[in-house]
Amino acid sequence: MQASEFLYTSPANRRIQRAFEAGWILAVVLVPLASWPESEMLGFIQIPKVFLMRTIAMYFLALLALEWAISNRNDSSSNKFTSNRIRHYLQAHPSRLLLLAAGLVFLANIFSVANSPIPAIGILGIDVGWDTYGIANTTGFIIFFYTIATHLKTTAQVQHLIWALTLAGAIVGLVAIGQHFGIDIFRNAPFVLTRAHSTLGNSIFAGSFLIMTIPLTLLVFLEYRSKMSYFAHVSMGGGLVALQMTGLLFALSRGPMVGMISIIVTLLALLLWLKKSDLAVRVIAMFAIALLFALILTTLPTPDRQNFGGNDLVDRVSSIGPGIGGGLSNRYTIWTTAINAWGNVPWVDTEEFPELPDIGLSITKPIFGYGPDMFQHAYPLVGESTYTFELASHGHSFLIHALLEIGLFGMLAYISLALSAGFILLKIINKSRKSEELSFTALASIGLFAILIGRVIEQIPGKAQVSDLLIMWTLLAVIAALPLIEHSRTEASTPIDNSSSQRKRTTRRSKQTTSYQYRLVVPAILTVILIIIWYNFVLAQPLSAMTAKDAEQAAESGQIQKSLDLYRDAQSASPNSAIYYLKYAEILFELSKVAPTTAEKNRLTERAIIEVSEIIKRNPMDNRAWSRIAEMEKSLAKDNPEKKRDAFHSNMLIKELMPGFWQPSAALAWTYAELGEYERALDEVENAAALSANANASAASQATFIPFVEAFALDGLGRTAEAIDAVNRSLEMRRTQPAEELLKRLLSK
Repeated sequence: MQASEFLYTSPANRRIQRAFEAGWILAVVLVPLASWPESEMLGFIQIPKVFLMRTIAMYFLALLALEWAISNRNDSSSNKFTSNRIRHYLQAHPSRLLLLAAGLVFLANIFSVANSPIPAIGILGIDVGWDTYGIANTTGFIIFFYTIATHLKTTAQVQHLIWALTLAGAIVGLVAIGQHFGIDIFRNAPFVLTRAHSTLGNSIFAGSFLIMTIPLTLLVFLEYRSKMSYFAHVSMGGGLVALQMTGLLFALSRGPMVGMISIIVTLLALLLWLKKSDLAVRVIAMFAIALLFALILTTLPTPDRQNFGGNDLVDRVSSIGPGIGGGLSNRYTIWTTAINAWGNVPWVDTEEFPELPDIGLSITKPIFGYGPDMFQHAYPLVGESTYTFELASHGHSFLIHALLEIGLFGMLAYISLALSAGFILLKIINKSRKSEELSFTALASIGLFAILIGRVIEQIPGKAQVSDLLIMWTLLAVIAALPLIEHSRTEASTPIDNSSSQRKRTTRRSKQTTSYQYRLVVPAILTVILIIIWYNFVLAQPLSAMTAKDAEQAAESGQIQKSLDLYRDAQSASPNSAIYYLKYAEILFELSKVAPTTAEKNRLTERAIIEVSEIIKRNPMDNRAWSRIAEMEKSLAKDNPEKKRDAFHSNMLIKELMPGFWQPSAALAWTYAELGEYERALDEVENAAALSANANASAASQATFIPFVEAFALDGLGRTAEAIDAVNRSLEMRRTQPAEELLKRLLSK
């Protein structure tokens, strides 16, 4: 048996094969499109996608186990995984490097979780059930890759997959068009979007998805060029990508636009290199028709604006050069900061703050990273805040993000994945130079290579999420399968007499009927385990999100007890989801502010702290939770001076987590001021002011709070004139009601 047969040939019956194909077809269509009405679910875009991806991945695991159980394991030619067979596979199989690279990516994530200071978030992510880089999602992508790479065997299957992506791309484009004109069935109050995000939740993600479907549609339709007239072929091809092109245009994402340009240039360059100028002309014509359709739609007036094409589109396209330059300048700050965090391995002071986790072996962090989903915890420890006044949660570059989270090993694994995929595709494309007519496999390879180039360019300054990552892993699996499909196509005309071997296999199968029955126990047990896991960790996420949405609506309508009960139900269904504890605690804290007695106020506040502390148990570095605790402890300290130390400690802990940001220093200064420590407040105001001076213009514009705190502290010290000067500086930056009231009170003295 050849190595390719050893890896790919499945003894499972046709029904199992169809079940595999149905699974990946459903995934590439439903995951990008999955959304839920906003009024019925928190995370109404992210959670349905993650739920479907994980569900279908577990479905594949059950099918793989069943396939193993009914295979003929007594056939020594396919069962004995000897060293000779491994050596033959490594020498002969054209996709061996890609399969190895995928294994290295998975291994890098496992090592990274084991090396993480907070393994819990590396497994399921910071927000359980939402779109994260936790190993739960990465495992799902690897399962898709393995399943498709080992079960995609025919040209027809590849065509089915591409047509499914074409359908998904058309619907994504259609939804984007609707959003552009103020129509969105998933939103409570639809409104006109200058930058449509379709069903992806973000215009960048929408563009990232569409630049992968458009070239595949163009290339697969070239296969039909001999079945219709030139005009009909070009017109229909352009029509197939018209909705997708319009959706890409309405997304107005510069990164995907540049990626699309690079894809088209690569397509044309490869076709001309293969001396297929007629096909290049067809691609240009189809692309032009689709682009013309999109441009015509931009001229139609929208409900809130007179003309889209003359304003937003022209401005956005004309700003591609300088816009990307400016965007890269901002991203360069993030990249250098992330690389600094990767190389220098900063960490918190666990002696002063024992609540925070120990880093472990710091020497291993550059190799294996801080851990999946640890970017937003590791990044701010460098003390960089010039890019943004917010906490960065992504590296705005796939490789830079991977470098900090899964280390040099993980980043190199992803690079090897891209390089090995490109190597396989170039081998197929180069081989097709000898043919007068390009086969479907060659056309698909051209499209996939162009997508690979465009995706790399787009992801240099971009970020990825579940939909485009799933599609990319699916396309990588197609690349792994293409050499075998091409090999099978060339050998299809060679007849082989298998009558004798078939009779022997039939005899062996009849003898193994009893052993099959015993082996079926394994997939049966695994299926039961998967169902239990699915029910408790996969299905629980959308159900709890729907319950939490009901709780949110109950709170808004004044049904406080009902809201608390529903949030408690959501917590029970998904005990690791931080957001439900936060929302429950916020209701209690708001109730404490209107409590009839001090004792009741403090009781509710203490209950709220207990709720938020549940988040800290799982993720000790969750700055959202610590900021709530600090605020609540400050409330307790106002009534009980003995609680001051706790309030100061929690605020200083937040400052430890975000040392380069002025906001924690300003919050600590405000805590000092409100609790009567005016001198300490002024000292901390100086620290906050120094940090805000180093921030960018956007961050500095938000720093109006700093002179307000200074004025409040100066007033507490009886330095009225200085306080008036400080509050006037705050009002010059931005007029706020608290500052105006403070000024009025100061002037009345």
